[in-house]
Amino acid sequence: MSRAWITYAATFALLAIGIAAVLAAGSRLRAPQDLRGRYAVEWDGAPPPGVAAGADLRIEQSGRFLALAFDGGPRWSLELVGGRALGEGGHPAPGLARLAGDGARASIEGAGRPERIELAYDGGLEARARLAAR
Repeated sequence: MSRAWITYAATFALLAIGIAAVLAAGSRLRAPQDLRGRYAVEWDGAPPPGVAAGADLRIEQSGRFLALAFDGGPRWSLELVGGRALGEGGHPAPGLARLAGDGARASIEGAGRPERIELAYDGGLEARARLAAR
């Protein structure tokens, strides 16, 4: 048996082991739940600064990265950092989604689709609202 054949066989074996490892690791991955859509917003109190009282909320999503934008108002780029949308479970059950980034934090609640949102901004400002899909 030549050295070239042994090198070829060893390379092929390492390739097969590598592919098996990637497939095993990837089989446990799950895409985050789809939260995107347009929602009517009913604020519990006054809306946040820069947001009109009747403005809709638009959620755009790419994987675990979300953009929350109000009609004619601010837009935040946030990352999905926890919640059932990421497949987290446990007791008590976590919220649908926890988001963070752009100097803001958000918590979205709901049974499968967003139904409530809580926003918190750096500086202590908070706002809460009910959401209804449009």
